[in-house]
Amino acid sequence: MSRPYVFREVNPECDIETLWAQTGLFSLKDVVKILGTDTVIIRRQFAKLKHEGHDPWESMGVSNWAAGTYVVDLQRFKKWWASFPKKNPNPPPIAEEIPEGLSTSKIFDLGGVYPLKQIQSLPIPMRSLKNLIRKSECPEKEIGVWCVGKKFYVRMPTFRAYLSQKVPYFDNFLSRN
Repeated sequence: MSRPYVFREVNPECDIETLWAQTGLFSLKDVVKILGTDTVIIRRQFAKLKHEGHDPWESMGVSNWAAGTYVVDLQRFKKWWASFPKKNPNPPPIAEEIPEGLSTSKIFDLGGVYPLKQIQSLPIPMRSLKNLIRKSECPEKEIGVWCVGKKFYVRMPTFRAYLSQKVPYFDNFLSRN
């Protein structure tokens, strides 16, 4: 008699076909390594299904088992994964490098897209900026800063206009830097 819900470990050297042939429960973090994706992508879909009132276990074969430990029923997950779009709808933009030696005010005068990590001095705390991005419907258009994967990008003219409008001391900040 087969026991389909026995917790098993994923062999980290197996290929995708071998993975799909297995039955049982597996740790999500181990499964995504074989699939070449990230747990965040699956967990977002899990949260989206829950928010819409669906049961993620029935729909995709994923359960939040023990306070953040996600488990996967591979046979259910395989069906869901086959229909899940794999391409990133938001590819990373082509970002320029900020020239060295520019003052902060000159950096904010630049046009184009740059990695956020290259801006050394911001007039608002990074935590606040990330919260604004998370709450925004379209942060690229509204704020000029957005995230693709784990990297943040800045569209400098939009970001400067946003800061001028929302941060009362921004112009003073630029004149001092």
